[in-house]
Amino acid sequence: MKVNIETRAKKELGQPEYKRLLKLLYWLEEKLGIPSSTKLEVIVAHVDDSTRLGTVNAETAQNLKLMLNTRYYREENLNPVTGRCENWFTTACHEMVHVKQWSTYQLTAAGAYYWESKRYHSVAKDKLSYKEYTELPWEHEAFSRQDELYQEWLATGEPHSL
Repeated sequence: MKVNIETRAKKELGQPEYKRLLKLLYWLEEKLGIPSSTKLEVIVAHVDDSTRLGTVNAETAQNLKLMLNTRYYREENLNPVTGRCENWFTTACHEMVHVKQWSTYQLTAAGAYYWESKRYHSVAKDKLSYKEYTELPWEHEAFSRQDELYQEWLATGEPHSL
């Protein structure tokens, strides 16, 4: 996987957490089996008017954009023991599950979202409740794996050399 992270990410996160993010992304690439041909543009931005913590957009299955919102990456949200914003890195795990889904064609979109070739809802028009949203199979997988992935990465000593 080729990763391009916008330069402002270092400023938003600080050098130590920027390096942690890179290590996590590369570890997740291996763990999730993301194809090496995948190009991932990572945008780390502070977006006050959005409740989204992160999102993945697919130009194609092999050309993806991952946005992580630092709105909640603030001192009052830091873990008092580690001094880190653990939930924010859990969000990165969640979004990388989506990267895996798009890059392996498990999730596709052509006017509507398709999960393993089964049509779900329109890309632009259908409004879903939060419950309906979390029950979508791609969201269910991402939510069910995000904590497990992050905890495994921590338990193995935050592996991956840069």
